[in-house]
Amino acid sequence: MSQQKPVIKGTDKVFDKTNKAESDYFVKMPSDLMNYVHVPGYKPQFNYLYTILVDFYNADMGYAYPTEYQLSRRYGVKAVKTIREHLRFLERVGLIKIVKPRANKVYVPYKPLTQAELFKRCPEASKSYNEFIQAETEEKKRTGWLER
Repeated sequence: MSQQKPVIKGTDKVFDKTNKAESDYFVKMPSDLMNYVHVPGYKPQFNYLYTILVDFYNADMGYAYPTEYQLSRRYGVKAVKTIREHLRFLERVGLIKIVKPRANKVYVPYKPLTQAELFKRCPEASKSYNEFIQAETEEKKRTGWLER
């Protein structure tokens, strides 16, 4: 028997980021983080994990200290092993530092590289980005979109 997908009625209110109400709470995701999707092996969902760490970041302490189970719950991934793998990938690409001073690990989220810095340090990401631009241009030509 197939499981029906839920239908959820939204607020029907336009989300206007320029009109912030006092009750709104935001977690900042740097725009430069979006360039990392062109790094080989990087998954867009890693941006969400990074953002969760930013939300847990305590400026007074200088790090974020969620448990892997807290991350699992927020990230929507039940396997803690998967969380660990994704965290290690974020560390490999220089977005976080993982430290284990005592019982729990702590995480230091780093500011993402700019697009120019990232592409200089990871030419494969630049190549991937350029392939997307080329494919987009070809599709626009094919569909006549450029002639409008």
